Amino acid sequence: MPKGKKFTAAEKHFQNKEEKLRKEIKELNNINDKLRKELDSLKKENENFQKENEILRSANSELNKIHNLSNEEVKSLINRSKNLETLSKTFNFFNGGVFY
Repeated sequence: MPKGKKFTAAEKHFQNKEEKLRKEIKELNNINDKLRKELDSLKKENENFQKENEILRSANSELNKIHNLSNEEVKSLINRSKNLETLSKTFNFFNGGVFY
């Protein structure tokens, strides 16, 4: 553009719009980068949890085999344990107000 030429109103309008859109694109790219990093982090965390879950499932299966327990029996034992814990807390509450 030659020196001294003034912008028309339309040219100024479109330059302002272009500048505004460039800023918006930059902000959206920054947000996108942050979300990608968070997604990568969550994927890694999920992989770690899946590995840990598989190890725990395997250990649980081996322990059940050793003790000859079915999944239903294990669930029943867990429920009994929870019920006993609840009863124990209730008993302790009525006999002195101590919570564990």
